[in-house]
Amino acid sequence: MSQENAMQDDIVIDENEEFVAPEASHVGLVFQALGDTVAAVAGTEGLTTAQVYLHGVLSASGGLSYTQSIAGAEGFFANVKEGAAKAIEYIKKMFKSIWGFFFKKEGPDEAKAVKAAVADKKADLESVDKVKSGLTSAAGSDSKDLVEHISKATSIGELNTLSKDVGKKNTKAQQALVVKINQLVESLEGEVKLASEVEAEAKKSGEASYSAWAAGIKGGVSGTESLITTLKGIRDLADLKAAETTLDALKSHTDIISKALEASGGTESRVQGMIDSLSKLDGNASASDEQKKEGDDNLKALQLFMKSAARYSGLLKRTLSHMKSVTTATGKVFGV
Repeated sequence: MSQENAMQDDIVIDENEEFVAPEASHVGLVFQALGDTVAAVAGTEGLTTAQVYLHGVLSASGGLSYTQSIAGAEGFFANVKEGAAKAIEYIKKMFKSIWGFFFKKEGPDEAKAVKAAVADKKADLESVDKVKSGLTSAAGSDSKDLVEHISKATSIGELNTLSKDVGKKNTKAQQALVVKINQLVESLEGEVKLASEVEAEAKKSGEASYSAWAAGIKGGVSGTESLITTLKGIRDLADLKAAETTLDALKSHTDIISKALEASGGTESRVQGMIDSLSKLDGNASASDEQKKEGDDNLKALQLFMKSAARYSGLLKRTLSHMKSVTTATGKVFGV
């Protein structure tokens, strides 16, 4: 087993922990620190801001030994090979958390959970008994005539007509739904913006695999603008049918997200290859100029992948969470 693969296998991500996407600015500083270390760039006091930042991150995350921690940042980065190796190891950990965990496990699992929640809520809205109970509760004890009509209803069609009056009365639940919808729309708009930015980066970089990655993200937001338009048009749910239409739109979008996650996971081997090539940047004097250039080019491409993947995984996680909240809030308008 190669040294690179051995190091990769030693990095274990606890799948019981919730995934937290790293900030793009954090990813950028880690890569900057690695580049500064290899290039022996000096800051005003011997180290660059990025190197000082990374040393603090490594120390806080347990990535340094006791000796390395007490040696201080400047002493640690004085050894180019050691400093670069630790930076690369940290990059591998971020890679495994995004590709090996979120794109392949937590993301797909959460998408399935949201899809199941939407299906369950829709089934509840199609159940005469559950809808009657919900509408009665939402109507309130001060609406005796409405409650009586609800009690006599025998079909979803009749209940749908009565739900219009209940929806108008239940203003608190309608307002809560609008808040949840606005949060979802903000996250979806973030995905659309990211897709546009990554596409522009891909054209500028000329990196074939990054262009494929950009196309995958763009495909992942297909239909998103249509969903945004639908959601923005909901400022109150008119009736049960409107609620079901909203749930159908959410269900369709979970399928889109599932495909996007699968496509993102499919880039794992390419990104892994770029990470493995970083070993040519660790101060290996025997590496040829061609190998060093390859490592430098991969470092630049890898930084693009990691920064956009950090943003994308974070947005997808928020979107799925907000979709679940909108699903719950949709039912509450009618007491279901």
